[in-house]
Amino acid sequence: MGPATTDGGLLPDTSKLRDEHADTKAVTWTGTARLRALPIAALTTVALIGETGALWAPRATDMPDYWRSVVLLAIAMGLGAAAFRLPRLCRLPAVAAYVSSVAFLMLATGGVGSGLGSLLMLPVVVLALYGSLTESAITIASVVSVLGIISLLTPHLDATTTRRLIMFALITCVLSISIHSLRVRLAAANRELARRATEEERRRIARELHDGLAHELAFIASKARRPVGALASAPDSTQLADAADRALDEARRAITVLSATTPQSLSQAVTQTAEDLGERLGVPIHLQLDPSVVTPGHVTENLLRILREAMTNAARHGAPDHISIQLDRSHDLRMVVADDGRGFDRDEPTSGFGLISMRERASSIGAQLKVSSRPHGGTEVQVTLS
Repeated sequence: MGPATTDGGLLPDTSKLRDEHADTKAVTWTGTARLRALPIAALTTVALIGETGALWAPRATDMPDYWRSVVLLAIAMGLGAAAFRLPRLCRLPAVAAYVSSVAFLMLATGGVGSGLGSLLMLPVVVLALYGSLTESAITIASVVSVLGIISLLTPHLDATTTRRLIMFALITCVLSISIHSLRVRLAAANRELARRATEEERRRIARELHDGLAHELAFIASKARRPVGALASAPDSTQLADAADRALDEARRAITVLSATTPQSLSQAVTQTAEDLGERLGVPIHLQLDPSVVTPGHVTENLLRILREAMTNAARHGAPDHISIQLDRSHDLRMVVADDGRGFDRDEPTSGFGLISMRERASSIGAQLKVSSRPHGGTEVQVTLS
């Protein structure tokens, strides 16, 4: 069954499409929210287990420090929940509150010997997985500082425990660096896969255009150029052939852009367009191009369309011996298309749309178009872009 329509079946019903788009966004946001909730849920669960287990510690629990730990853990949970909307602003304060909560919990249950130091590993892992390198560095520095302070406040600290603290700090640093390195490699691999997939899709589309549309347009143009019998003088046949030729140029340009592994420079695009069109029009082309000229994509495309229009008009109406194309940029970008054909009188009215189209395209990119011509003196089309 086809898509729903409105207005008597003439227009598609976009309300259902909007609903489906909204559902897709909701599902995407839900998936992202669940992904963000995983580290927060892990931190909260382990911290609550630690808080609960501290009430039954082998040694007496310092209740003031214990309640300070509980309050800081509640603050960390609140900031963690706020991190759903403001991750950059709330992530580090939530980690700071959590680390402080664990510090007071360790002080309340005997210091370094409480066995709760592993709780400090969790924010390091979470920031290494989901945060930036700066956030990870700040978190590691906070954890190491907290361990150092607790060590100083723990009485009768033996050498074995000190060595374990040093090993714990080193393992924390190595783990964070390893996770960040893995993230960088995975991101680079994903970018490479995306680039290859994009190139393959572009090549596939180029093949489809070349094997389908371009061949059909070439067939139409060739047949329209050879009318039979009474149709030989019909202007419709010439117009049909011209339209097919223009469409074929567009198809070939699309094939070239899609199949290129790297973007074309303006001089390369002008060279290919001029040579392809000159070969089809049967006019020799003289090129004088500055390869250092660089323009944005939309400017390049409009300049190429002006070039095609100027060359087509010159070959069709001027019968030139050759067409010269110049591209340079001393101060302003300048493209000149000149021919040595019949030219025309600028004072005589013209019914063609070509000049209007070229002026509109030049105006759309902020350029100036100047057309100079005289009878039997050739024509020059100059585009100047500041």
